[in-house]
Amino acid sequence: MEKSLISIGLLLIIGAGLYLRNNGWEVDEIEKVNVFNDWKMRYNKKFSSEQEEMYRYQVFNKNLDLIESHNNDKSGKYTYTLEANQFADLSEQEFIERYLNLKAKIKNISKSYDYIPNGQARDWVEEGKVPPIKDQGTQCGSSWAFSAVGVLEINGNINFGLQTSLSEQDLLDCSGPYGNYGCSGGWMDSGFEYVIDHGIASASDYPYQGKDQTCKTSVKRDFKYVTGFRDVDGCQELQTLILDQSISIGVDATNWSFYKEGILNNCKQNLTSASILVGIDQNGVWKVRHQWGSKWGENGYIRLAPGNTCGICAAASYPILQKI
Repeated sequence: MEKSLISIGLLLIIGAGLYLRNNGWEVDEIEKVNVFNDWKMRYNKKFSSEQEEMYRYQVFNKNLDLIESHNNDKSGKYTYTLEANQFADLSEQEFIERYLNLKAKIKNISKSYDYIPNGQARDWVEEGKVPPIKDQGTQCGSSWAFSAVGVLEINGNINFGLQTSLSEQDLLDCSGPYGNYGCSGGWMDSGFEYVIDHGIASASDYPYQGKDQTCKTSVKRDFKYVTGFRDVDGCQELQTLILDQSISIGVDATNWSFYKEGILNNCKQNLTSASILVGIDQNGVWKVRHQWGSKWGENGYIRLAPGNTCGICAAASYPILQKI
């Protein structure tokens, strides 16, 4: 057992000794420490000091109470469950600052969000067109780059049978002149504009670093199939277009952090992150691919209730691909 685990265990047991008059408290606190230590091992969490570990332990337990309260709710208003995943040691504000800094640019504020499911279904994951889940890491607000690149990868496979991994880092480092801010946020359409003019490098030629760097202008950019892009006009059009391709979407992911499984049915519509729409079922439930690793959610995916849930219909777009 590493020193930090021993330290926090001793600190908590000593603290518990001050409350021995409260029967059962000490045992309960030791159980909490064990849960925290198991979580640390699962997600390979290490902290820089005992003080940092104590703080993270306190945040973890506060989040665990919230998660358990949600999962034990008997009202029937929730159709999804939560878990203590890799974000369980972050406060809500820390999570927002690290992950939710999308620079949303909604061009048509009069879009229609009326929604009647048409009964058609598509799942690009089941059809083998979606590459493995990626992870944007912990220190870079790069959801916009992962959304843009992921759609290029998936639609390149759908349209041309291409199976390639493209470079998010290329967009982070080089698309600043198009209105993006690297790890401080950006917008998918601006990323498409960059690719129209320059192409985009493969991930092997320009690996993801999860931090801002100087643009590597000499790297080969062989993916040059983007000739334009189009914004989607509301929910009805979105459910039609997903039948033909994957689509970049802006979403409000503020309460996505602890999502485990099920159909998420309650969130706001302030676009804070970017994802990829990869499917829809016959009841109109959206299937979304995110970039927080395969241990998050349903193996890296989340399902959203029909309609403009989390703002999914507000700022969707897709690139126009043409093989030259």
